[in-house]
Amino acid sequence: MAENIYSKGTRVWFEDKEHAWISAEVVSVTKSSDDAIKLVFVDERGKVCRLNTSSLSCFSPSCLT
Repeated sequence: MAENIYSKGTRVWFEDKEHAWISAEVVSVTKSSDDAIKLVFVDERGKVCRLNTSSLSCFSPSCLT
């Protein structure tokens, strides 16, 4: 399901302690054989964030803090 919601080019917002919110864009989505999803984002600062998860119901990417 997440691979359908978060497709390449999707714009997202991440909470940021310093700036309140920062924008990012999905640059890749990969689904593994065990249904885990790997999402790669690039934020407005050019920072790359990788999330490996099987559930996106509640997540807080520590790479964006």
